[in-house]
Amino acid sequence: MARDKNVYNVDDFDQIMDDLRPFWGIDPFEIRNLAGHMSSEEHGGVSGLHIRNKKVWRLTNQNWRVEIMAKMVQPFVKYLPDMDIAMNRLDQPRVVVPWDDMQKLLESERATRHVAPDAAAEWTTNMEGLLKDNDTAPVVIDPEWFSKHGQQYMLIAKEGCPPDSHARDPNSNLSSSEALYKHPQGGFVSNFNRSSDLCTVGPEVQGKHGFLFAPSTIIASKRLLPIFGECKVNVNNDILFPANMYYADDVRYRYDSKYDYDWDDKNDTMIWRGVTSGGTNTAENWRDMHRQRLVLTSNGTEMVGKEVLIMTEDPNNQGSYVNFKHYQPSEFALDHTDVGFTEAFACVPDCGFYDGVWTYKNMTTLSQQFESKFVVDVDGHSFSGRWHAFLESKSLGIKSTIFREWHDSRLFAWRHFIPMDNRYDDLYSILTYFIGIGKRAKASDQPYMPRHDFEGRKLGRQGREWAKKVLRKEDIEGNATAYLASLERSDMFSPYVSDEGTNNKRGEKGKKADEDRDNAARPKSPEARALKAAIDGLKGLHGKLYGDLAFGKREVAWGNLNADHLDEIFVLFRKILIPLVGLTTIIDIFERVAEKRGWVKPSDDQHVEGGEKLRQTKEEEKRVWNEMMKCLHEPFAIVMAAMDEGIEHAALLLGIISPPKKKEDVESNGTRPKPGDPEFSQHLRHRMKEFYGTRGAAVKIWARDRGLDQDHFDTIRESPVSVSTKDDNIQRSEDQQQLFLILYMEFLLYSVGMAIFEMVEYAEKKVADGTMKKNRLILPGQRRIPPDSMESGSPNVYMGSGFGPRKDPEHLPAQSPWQHFGNGLRKVPKFLGSTESSFGFRVACATLTVGIVAFLKNSQRFFIEQRLVWAMIIIAIGMNVTSGSSMFGFFGRILGTALSIIMSYLSLLGYATQSWSSKNDHPSDEPINPAARRAWLNDLTSLIDRAAPTSHSVTSTLILLSHSVTQGSPLPPYFESPKTFDLSKSLEALDSGILDARHVEEPGYSAYAVCQIATSLINDDLQKLIEAVRDLVGETDFSWKVTDSEETLTGGGKGKND
Repeated sequence: MARDKNVYNVDDFDQIMDDLRPFWGIDPFEIRNLAGHMSSEEHGGVSGLHIRNKKVWRLTNQNWRVEIMAKMVQPFVKYLPDMDIAMNRLDQPRVVVPWDDMQKLLESERATRHVAPDAAAEWTTNMEGLLKDNDTAPVVIDPEWFSKHGQQYMLIAKEGCPPDSHARDPNSNLSSSEALYKHPQGGFVSNFNRSSDLCTVGPEVQGKHGFLFAPSTIIASKRLLPIFGECKVNVNNDILFPANMYYADDVRYRYDSKYDYDWDDKNDTMIWRGVTSGGTNTAENWRDMHRQRLVLTSNGTEMVGKEVLIMTEDPNNQGSYVNFKHYQPSEFALDHTDVGFTEAFACVPDCGFYDGVWTYKNMTTLSQQFESKFVVDVDGHSFSGRWHAFLESKSLGIKSTIFREWHDSRLFAWRHFIPMDNRYDDLYSILTYFIGIGKRAKASDQPYMPRHDFEGRKLGRQGREWAKKVLRKEDIEGNATAYLASLERSDMFSPYVSDEGTNNKRGEKGKKADEDRDNAARPKSPEARALKAAIDGLKGLHGKLYGDLAFGKREVAWGNLNADHLDEIFVLFRKILIPLVGLTTIIDIFERVAEKRGWVKPSDDQHVEGGEKLRQTKEEEKRVWNEMMKCLHEPFAIVMAAMDEGIEHAALLLGIISPPKKKEDVESNGTRPKPGDPEFSQHLRHRMKEFYGTRGAAVKIWARDRGLDQDHFDTIRESPVSVSTKDDNIQRSEDQQQLFLILYMEFLLYSVGMAIFEMVEYAEKKVADGTMKKNRLILPGQRRIPPDSMESGSPNVYMGSGFGPRKDPEHLPAQSPWQHFGNGLRKVPKFLGSTESSFGFRVACATLTVGIVAFLKNSQRFFIEQRLVWAMIIIAIGMNVTSGSSMFGFFGRILGTALSIIMSYLSLLGYATQSWSSKNDHPSDEPINPAARRAWLNDLTSLIDRAAPTSHSVTSTLILLSHSVTQGSPLPPYFESPKTFDLSKSLEALDSGILDARHVEEPGYSAYAVCQIATSLINDDLQKLIEAVRDLVGETDFSWKVTDSEETLTGGGKGKND
């Protein structure tokens, strides 16, 4: 799902993993109980989201936050187990576990946390502690809430700090605290995490931030509770998740690029608007609250006569800076700041004490704020919901906060934004650095700071580009590149898991069948699921194009491309699709390897004889693949990026997409050809050539791991070199599987690239011959075979009997008039039994279920008053031909899916065999021994001709299975799949050294690997299809067995297996 939505950070989970660590030290029942029942208390400030059977079952103590969270999880709730989520519905964080208690929990986590190597990849069901419906006597654990409204929060917070921290050390002072997070020059924040760490800055800001000394609501607990929150301070132990404000489509916080301005068109000002939130405002405390201090600090009148620290250029050393401690910013503030309140809020007893204090400013939309180059963001009651919009804008964000959010690990100070101290004593150092002040002079008592507009523009751009990658709604919800990259670190042999729950009332055989079907449908890895979903989308697009193409060619249009061009483009698209579909089979291959070697089903393998060896073998295989995929990562990434650009280039030339607006960028000086440039095709060809040249790298790593010499791949030797260093045939077969799969991936990816290159050449050819130069009237193309074109001398087409009407064995062709009359009579029941008649009968029955009310005396009045005639109309309109016949369609779709998989492998085989029949298949110019290549290809070609991958036996088997399903007839007894043609053994019989390492870099070797793997996949799928059909329709069984009554009572079985 993540890759399907182009999520950039697919493996950044540091924040939530840190949040969850201490929960390993708590009994699981306690966690489930607290999560399920904390929301039961109406005034506890907790809402509950409860998931059952892959759906959101219930929301408890409901409010807008949990409603948005329910929408947030909807796209992936089908992957979640039964669970209860407790969610903080207050603005302020909730949990502060004392330092010593937290260390005990973490020590327990370190000592006990582990995942068993044979852990099952499935969810546990019916767990104790979850919220239950109509539970008359629930066991509820006390969350131990306590209230501290309006009290000093640092009294609670410092208990979560280490004993030697600034917050708990009475001998610590301001200088020692600042040394941990501030730079001595200009007072700039050098460590943003420390600047918001209450254990470091708490004593200095406890009287300068409204949340710390005048919180409006504090309901907290010192017990570790599984509660999700949108923000927290560093000592809190709430579990962070993406704030609902970022996910909700609130116009107040939504960025719209069309209302933004380019950097050079913005004003040299810093802007902020807001209300007086952030704590409980009173006449005595308002001047110390954080938002009020920002407004006062930025006010030119308020700053008259006051001095602040900034930096100035050293007059004796141009380009270096020193501190200037006596700068009076009043005039600068008037010219370059626009900060103010729009209204008073959260005052006790009322806001009358603000009368005459503020000149309230008009409310300003986000779009109007983007007229300024600098947008500052500070806390309110908790975090600020406008921060994402600021980062997405073309302005530069300045951030001051004590709160932590889910995205903090993704954003970096001084690269994506400017950090500011919560005391705001560095505000004018920041602004004067970027805007500049004064004039350079050899001797002057006035500060001079040159303008750093370029640096400000660059920082703003970096923040904007990064926000577009990692802070989208799709990232909050959170394809081939991701899957291939995941093979560098993941367990590619992990078993597949089911999305559906298991019905405990069904028999073991039924449950097994369901599990097998589900396991075959959904891989465990999210990258694998994303890859399959992406390719499924492409296959769906191919089917839609195929169906719509005929209609498109009949249209009259004004454009460049005619009907023949559309046909040619479709053929090129299909050439790209076939090897892409082949790439998805990598997932199936890993699964089948795991099945055949006994790695799929987790069990107590290490406790039985040979079990530990199985586990070690799997780990070794996984290690080998991780190492090889790390080697392939860079060339795969390069070639896939080039292929993306190749498709874009072809689409631009063919007018399928519009060219982007050209815009001068002073920060971009690249010379690499871009899509649409005349030289791009040569650039793409060069990239594909580079990839082709590196095709042996992964094989050499594999060989090194197997103890083979490097020279086996760099030279062609006369004597055959064995791929395997062991005499064991099983080990040799397993090694050969690894080698073939490496070549399989490389060959298919290269084939995709060459197919894209072919489309690029076609597009450039259309531009060169003037097709794309100007629009013209496009008339419908002529039919390929007009009805009147079958003249004398034209070839005759004879269709097999399979294309004719189905014969009826119970009724021979009519010979006499009476038999013809009987055929006429049989049309009546045939018509009544047709699909249309059956549909009409179902509609009549469904309508009558409501209409019967009108024909009964006692209910006729009710029918009229309630206007049930409309219900009858809706039923008649709403039904379709498939209503009531869904089961047949369900089994038909199962069979169709299996058949399509097999046909895709057959297509892949046909595609691979083109490798040695195409004259210009490879762009490589490297010298290879012609005689050796010719002998090798001759043996391979002769064998492929005999292999007959699309054999009659496979076709006959598929037809027989199809007939059994459609007719519901059992399969013949002892029905087996056709024998596989073993390519490897047959090749080695022709030439014992034909599959040796010295041939690996032959152009046809990779194509052979594709043939070998695809043939194996066809056989495996055919066998699984036979088993599925056998479970569905049964198998003819004439065996019998006589047992006595005692054996019958004890469950003695019977059948052919006996």
